[in-house]
Amino acid sequence: MCDEPNDKSPQETFRAGVKAAVEAVNSGLASIEKTTESIRIPAASTWSNMSTQASALSEKATYTYQRRHEFAPEIVGGSAFLGGGIMALRRGRVAGVLSAAIAGGAAYAVVYDEINFDQVPDMIFGKKE
Repeated sequence: MCDEPNDKSPQETFRAGVKAAVEAVNSGLASIEKTTESIRIPAASTWSNMSTQASALSEKATYTYQRRHEFAPEIVGGSAFLGGGIMALRRGRVAGVLSAAIAGGAAYAVVYDEINFDQVPDMIFGKKE
């Protein structure tokens, strides 16, 4: 057995191993934190911008919905034209005419409050007593 004066005791070797493991774990965690932050900050910024835009769009949609009676012919005609036009291009004239009638009728019902949407579940599933 050759004992050298620079030989470390088992406790010192263990401590050095633990120290090296802690440093490696800390380095890995720092790398993960850096990566997470580089993703989180742009995502948070994007989410903030999207929520601002969605809020503005929601306000415009609510305002337009409240004033829908002022633009009834345009809404009904546009819905019929768009719904019928798309279907006519894809399926033919008869399907286009039927689709235009359905789309225009649905738009008319929404614009002029012909359908009470609070009662739709009762109409579909029957009134519960």
